Amino acid sequence: MQFDNYESFYNTAVEKYSNNNIRKKKYFHSKGQLFVKLVQTLNNKKLLKQYDAKQYEKLNKNFQTALRNFDHVKELTQLFYKLLKESKRKDKSTLLIKDDTVGEINITAQQIVTQVGWTYCTLCEILRQYLISIIDFKKITKQNPTGIGAAIKTLEDNGFPVDFFEDVDSKVRNSFFHFDFEFKEDKIFCDNYPSKYKDNKWRTEKDNSQKEYILLADLMVLVSHVDESMLPPMTFFVWHNQQKA
Repeated sequence: MQFDNYESFYNTAVEKYSNNNIRKKKYFHSKGQLFVKLVQTLNNKKLLKQYDAKQYEKLNKNFQTALRNFDHVKELTQLFYKLLKESKRKDKSTLLIKDDTVGEINITAQQIVTQVGWTYCTLCEILRQYLISIIDFKKITKQNPTGIGAAIKTLEDNGFPVDFFEDVDSKVRNSFFHFDFEFKEDKIFCDNYPSKYKDNKWRTEKDNSQKEYILLADLMVLVSHVDESMLPPMTFFVWHNQQKA
């Protein structure tokens, strides 16, 4: 299979979804190159799935519905974070919102962190679904991976390049999925891969010298990255199934 015309297909999608944002465009292009590296290797091993028109139509419709519904969750998450970050209250552990119909509403920082964490879990699941729709994992290990971490490990253990997942932290996903985390001030104490946060400019040397916690800002970037990482598998799924057998 030739991947040359996929580049043009992908670049069109990048222009649409980057909204002239230079950072996003650069990130999309970087992730696109890493994903092509992965699928080329898988294609050489005949491990890419392809569907007939009816199967593809059903799967694509399901993905589009999931992504459309998720947009509302993402917008709510971004709103909560904005409210917390821009709050002028000295005590940022609680947000006080006033509404003419129901009066005063308190939203805690803990609730916001939980919402952001669940958002991350959901995005990781959608990414996993895209992967198992593209990659025939059952030819590799006889079963589909149950989580994004298992998908990455399966590929890595079988010699496939996993650079595409360099900023996906499956340990954080697992911590939120199992409610195994604790939030104190701006710190989220949870299982994580410390190496993924070393280059975050808002971090102090103290933050980088430990592995017990990540910051709320780190979690927001995780959400952003896994959301934007969806573009390569999403466009490849469409392009690959439009090719002539």
